[in-house]
Order: sequence, then C-alpha cells, then structure tokens
Amino acid sequence: MSEERTGVEILKAFFGAFLDVSADYMGLASNSMLYRAGEMVGESFSFLSPDELTNAFSDMGMTVMVQQNSSQWIFVVENSVECTMCGGAKFEPHCHMLRGFFSSYVRARSRNPYLRCIETECASSGGDFCRFVVSP
Repeated sequence: MSEERTGVEILKAFFGAFLDVSADYMGLASNSMLYRAGEMVGESFSFLSPDELTNAFSDMGMTVMVQQNSSQWIFVVENSVECTMCGGAKFEPHCHMLRGFFSSYVRARSRNPYLRCIETECASSGGDFCRFVVSP
C-alpha cells in the first residue's frame, strides 16, 4: 500500500470515528452539525471549477460526476466517504456533510443564496451511488 493511500485510509478512519462519536453524543443534531460543516467547506472551495472539484474528490478516492443546466446542478458520487464509514443499511439518505458542501458550493458559484440540496439517492440505503440535486 502506498504512503499516500495509507494517509487516505487513516483520514477515513478518523472521519468514521468522528461520525460515530457525534451520533452517539448528539443524536439527530449531529446531522445539522455535519451539514453546516459541509457548507463551510463548500463555500471555501467554490473557486474550484467543476472539473477541478471532480479531481479533488478523486484524490480522496471518491468519484464525482457533475451535471448542470439552467435550473439545477446534479452531483453523482461513488465511494462516498460518509457511506463508507456508516457501514450501510440506513433507511434514508444521510450524506449530510456532502449535501451541505454541494449546496454551498453551488450557491457561491452561482451567487444565488436561494438554492437547496436534496440527496435523492444514497448508497448506504441501497442505491448504486449517492445523488444530490441542487435547485431553487
């Protein structure tokens, strides 16, 4: 295993432990905390083009495909770190940090504060991938 890959695995382990501990201590409130953390990161990386964003996620072992048209942006994510850490078998989409990230990223790039992001499919609840739609 390469040193770079080992670093990614360690980061995933830290993130997984953080998700578990935050859910244990905060219950459902942890979802809001994760969403807000994602928003903060998404806004700070809104300078990246969609292609650069795709490459950045690829560096973390995730595949992100971006589609956009005049009314919405769609992000399709394979190997979501949030799904990888939860162990699957959830009954509803739960990638709150990615949802916050994509919401804030698109709001900042489009200069439209009235957009929201919905996760319409999640690998942890039986989907083939995670799918996020950002629209008014």
